Amino acid sequence: MPVFTKRKTKLHLQLTNSDHASAHGGQVLIDTLCRRFGLWKALHNQPALEVRKRTGAGFSPVAIVAQLLFSFTSGGASLADAERLGADAVLMSLLGLDKGADQTTIAEWLRAQSPESVRALHRLNAAWVDWASQQAKPARWLHAGEVEVFFDDTQVEVQGYQFEGARINYEGNRALSWQTLWYGPWLLDGILDGAGDVSEHLPVLLDEHQHSLTGLSKPVLVAGASAITNGLINWMLWPLNCRRASGVRCRPPANFKSNIPGSNTNPGSAKRCRSLPRYVGSRRVI
Repeated sequence: MPVFTKRKTKLHLQLTNSDHASAHGGQVLIDTLCRRFGLWKALHNQPALEVRKRTGAGFSPVAIVAQLLFSFTSGGASLADAERLGADAVLMSLLGLDKGADQTTIAEWLRAQSPESVRALHRLNAAWVDWASQQAKPARWLHAGEVEVFFDDTQVEVQGYQFEGARINYEGNRALSWQTLWYGPWLLDGILDGAGDVSEHLPVLLDEHQHSLTGLSKPVLVAGASAITNGLINWMLWPLNCRRASGVRCRPPANFKSNIPGSNTNPGSAKRCRSLPRYVGSRRVI
């Protein structure tokens, strides 16, 4: 039998003052995960994100996105938090960032983004979800052995003189609508605007990501909490033989029309439901 004893580790620890240490050392793991996915390279190769007139000076898009990402994954919730994280010189060095941008610089970059650059980030996010779902152990994120696809409408209350598209919500507060599509625990996509209906962007999101849905044996799409509160729609994807991608003409259930909320009293509501992609069914929330 071999001898088991205590040996010196290969890690060399040194106690030092706070000017040479960081409380966010775990962000190195986030950086490693992003590099494994290829996030930094993908951001660097996306010209739509570049808003500088002189690319030889200032903060590159990948540097600003990285600072925001590391701020969010360390509990930050504002641009001021991102600026404070950027002041951590030790962390910046560990993450390969020369310097952190202040909140004014980050805000200017955000305001300069275009619909094209936002779509590019959404596509990159969808690619991340696809990659992450393949890397994670199925038992850690599947629901009863199946992928759960979840649609939600969240009211984001805003304050200020003017917010484009903001509406007065059911609590009498000015708010934007953030309608999101979730693939298991991952945010697959989302649209933030002044949508007047809690399921207004559902068809658009389904069409945009039908390639992620067609390979599933029994995907389920349920309404978000706000939709349930208003007694609206609990959406469910029909089986494989009722998918548009299968090439089979789909026939809705016999009670399809009667189960559409408001179909007997509000023709507009039924019209919206029938305009959804054919692989989507609906039933009343109980």
